[in-house]
Amino acid sequence: MLCIHGDEKEFKNNRKKLYDLEREIDDLKVSNCKIKPLLLVEVLF
Repeated sequence: MLCIHGDEKEFKNNRKKLYDLEREIDDLKVSNCKIKPLLLVEVLF
């Protein structure tokens, strides 16, 4: 799990980077595809 602490302004300013990170996680090639749903990025305000 990756937790990112910030405020709403920071989230709005970095939304594209967070989306790109989520896409990279989705695109990971892992040998056991059952673990992919366990990967989580969470933004905390």
